[in-house]
Amino acid sequence: MLNTIAHPSRLSLLYEICPLAFLIEKAGGSASDGVIPVLDIKIEGYKQKVNFIAGSKEDVEYISEELQQEGNESGKKGSYAQLLAMQKQGSFVV
Repeated sequence: MLNTIAHPSRLSLLYEICPLAFLIEKAGGSASDGVIPVLDIKIEGYKQKVNFIAGSKEDVEYISEELQQEGNESGKKGSYAQLLAMQKQGSFVV
């Protein structure tokens, strides 16, 4: 689940994503926000929302790499990091 202007994150990090990410990683998979592992994200409040990518380690790594490439299909606005920065600044045009 990726956060975009049109589709904001709906799951809470503290009580929805973290327990699920913990179980996925204990089962041998991986859970990421596209940049860092979900369980490494600093919790800043119970209403905090995050992006969520989960699956096998190979699949999550592949998706994360694709999102970091220029001209990716997830928005065609550059890298995923640039897309997130544009969203935070409010300069993203849908």
